Amino acid sequence: MAALRPGDDDEAVRRRLRAVGAYIDILVARYAWSGWAYNRPAMYSRTLKLMAGIRETDAAGLANALEERLGRYGENFRADAGARYDWGNGRRFHRLLAHMMDYVDRESWAADEGERRGEWRSRYAEYLSSGFSGYEVEHVQADRFDRDGEAFGSGQQSEFQAQRNRIGGLLLVPGWVNNTLRDRAYADKRRAERRKTLLYPNVERRKNRDAEGGGRNLLVLSLIRTREECERVEPGFCRFADRSGLRFFRENTGEFTSADVEARQALYAGLARRIWNVGEIRRALEL
Repeated sequence: MAALRPGDDDEAVRRRLRAVGAYIDILVARYAWSGWAYNRPAMYSRTLKLMAGIRETDAAGLANALEERLGRYGENFRADAGARYDWGNGRRFHRLLAHMMDYVDRESWAADEGERRGEWRSRYAEYLSSGFSGYEVEHVQADRFDRDGEAFGSGQQSEFQAQRNRIGGLLLVPGWVNNTLRDRAYADKRRAERRKTLLYPNVERRKNRDAEGGGRNLLVLSLIRTREECERVEPGFCRFADRSGLRFFRENTGEFTSADVEARQALYAGLARRIWNVGEIRRALEL
């Protein structure tokens, strides 16, 4: 509310609220990505200072203040971020992955020239739902150092755990599928995924990809199929991948190693920088 001025008309109020909302969304995503705490003790003093700094500012002044604050204490989605998945921060990782899936869906739909059906419908709320009938975070590499440690490329169990828990080693899949494949080796998961078990959000939509706007899980698709294979089933996704310059696809989809986690980490970091771009603040204010 500190961003609002008494004389603002309704449209100015909406723009200012959208700008502050964009700032908060970027800030929370950066903190989640980096593994920093953003609870009340961590944010209280910073928020008070920001509130004082944006009072009675015009639109340009508001944008400058919000951008300056982000530049002061928010890293811009480094690929080497140290955050690791655990039960305490799992919901944060779920939210990041849900945003990425929805963004890739939207950009792929927009790039699917001549094949778009109807208006774009975001599925972010669906991806954000959790539990057996919703979506859950899945580790690409199962928690089996005894079985997979050597093939994964980790000589120590602590190194194995740290690497598999990075966001680059995670996917978002339907909860019932995650419960079915939880402890399987990567090769087994890949076979199930190539049979479309994980590529579609649920059984009914898997039977008919056009029903209710259902479609493939494109982040899973990019992990287990080559660029050429994807071109045959999701040309819009391939066009978006080419235009974005992001490296979605792998040459060897038959294995998943520590090096693949690094590559996916870089991919997710690139997506995060596109989604939570500071430019969203000025776009909200129409500057």
